[in-house]
Amino acid sequence: MATGSGKTITSFVAAHRTWVSEGRGMLIVVAAPYLPLVAQWAREAERFGLSPVVPGAASDRAGKLAAVQRGVRALRIGSSEAQCLVVTHDFLSDPDLAAELARLRSPAMLIADEAHNLGTARFLAAAPDVFGYRLALSATPVRQYDPTGTAGLLAYFGDVVFQFTLADAIGRCLVPYYYHLHEVPLSETELEEWMALTSKLRASGWHRAADNIGGALPQHVQRLLSGRRRVIEQAENKLDVFDRELSKIDRRALKHTLVYASDKGRAQLSTVNALLMDRHGLRVHQLTQEETSEPGRAARILSDFSRGDGIQVLTAMRVLDEGVDIPEVSTAHILASTTVERQWVQRRGRVLRKCSRIGKETATIHDYIVVPPATSGIAAPPEIAGLLRGELERAREFATLSLNAGAEDGPLRTIADITHQYF
Repeated sequence: MATGSGKTITSFVAAHRTWVSEGRGMLIVVAAPYLPLVAQWAREAERFGLSPVVPGAASDRAGKLAAVQRGVRALRIGSSEAQCLVVTHDFLSDPDLAAELARLRSPAMLIADEAHNLGTARFLAAAPDVFGYRLALSATPVRQYDPTGTAGLLAYFGDVVFQFTLADAIGRCLVPYYYHLHEVPLSETELEEWMALTSKLRASGWHRAADNIGGALPQHVQRLLSGRRRVIEQAENKLDVFDRELSKIDRRALKHTLVYASDKGRAQLSTVNALLMDRHGLRVHQLTQEETSEPGRAARILSDFSRGDGIQVLTAMRVLDEGVDIPEVSTAHILASTTVERQWVQRRGRVLRKCSRIGKETATIHDYIVVPPATSGIAAPPEIAGLLRGELERAREFATLSLNAGAEDGPLRTIADITHQYF
């Protein structure tokens, strides 16, 4: 199901129907990847009349297990008709948690949010078998370049039973959007670095079609691929193009704006924060793992941003990719330019959530696509096609459903011009 299309409500309705059909006490375990999502699920559980137990609220391991024991005991002695535990993905794999759940004599249901993250060898090797009912939620259930992990997920959860795509969701539960594509030329130095890393990848025997066949990529290949992505994500000219776009906007009217920076180091994020605050005089706050590790602090930041008269711009790396609900976001600048499908699907969905409180009818996405240096021209080496292929794949996906797709200066025209020049 597309991000923002109601996976949370759908899953609790399914859990309620399962509980009714069982006709006896049942345990519902919700597993989410991050603590902010755990807190969000706990709030939603309360809306359905549940009193969720959140083991992660305890500061130590013993406290977490004690919280689980209380929930299981309530079902065993019949003092509760339904118990809900909300845990992190990491805790779901904990052998002590599995031991506690094994004492359960009641039916159990697992609701796995962002379930694609559970396709790891670590989880699949010790996936708990206590759950007779298993519901996996994901906008991207197929793990990109990881057929082994995808197969493991399907073996554990079963085949896909329902799909509701982004195209289905736009105009129903997501708002339409405008997509603006900004070309960012690499420097000659950056292009040389990218090509050197590509040569090393080829020397190692790697090629894209072989990604993750039979399991995870070797570490040296992962490092080289990460290095290439760093070159693309942190291209120095992105900040100049971003600066020009900001200069076109009345800073007094700017609000509900989100900026995604690279997660490969903090340098780009720090530079973006300084640019927004010092050069453009905007009220800015970053939201990274440092802030979200303190739920109260993260809640205050999001509340200030949501009001519209406090924080004007949120900056982030990856922490907002999955599940954190900020429907007020109306404009996004994607500097990170990821080629990981899961990440860009999540980022687009995050911006398109409806928000009646601010009268949000459309959203705007600015994407910064890397192209070869202007001096490369048609004489650019053949490796350029590899550099552009991943960028254009994302751009076409974003452009196709946008309101301005076919405009004279729209994204499809930009994509056609880039394709004509380099392919």
